[in-house]
Amino acid sequence: MDENQPASDTQQRNEHFISALKELTAIKDTYIVKNKIQWYKKHIERVGIFFRLSGVLVIILSVSLPFFTTLEGFWKTTILPFVALLIAALTGLNAFFQWQSDWSGSYQAHIALEHLLSIWELRITEAKQETNVQEAIQKALKATEQLLDGAKEIAATETEGAFKNLQFPRSQQS
Repeated sequence: MDENQPASDTQQRNEHFISALKELTAIKDTYIVKNKIQWYKKHIERVGIFFRLSGVLVIILSVSLPFFTTLEGFWKTTILPFVALLIAALTGLNAFFQWQSDWSGSYQAHIALEHLLSIWELRITEAKQETNVQEAIQKALKATEQLLDGAKEIAATETEGAFKNLQFPRSQQS
């Protein structure tokens, strides 16, 4: 057997590993980083803003109600009822959309996805250290499969939690 033959075979196998790794990285980037992690980052920011803004407005408007009751005319007949309706609307929207629990659940899912991504990177590093190219490819495939399965499970759990207590608002009748 020629000494150069194993080297060229190994190089070709390494090219196969590099090719497989590029494809697996593209899958990870598309389905995990772009579709999941980036979505959660934007969602966390948006829901956090809704929750904090509505909470601050409810507090400020609630504190201002006693002041508006001391005023006369337009303030008492128009602004006071408007402020009370705005408080009720913000409170109802927050209760319906459950911004606090949505924010919390999304944040936890985001952290869990980043953890899965770190584990995937560790497994890929292990695969790169494998001397047998076929074993290296198998390890990389398994790591990617575990990443996708874990991300699916996290998203399903978070979605289930988000819809678990979601109910249509009931009107208050005396």
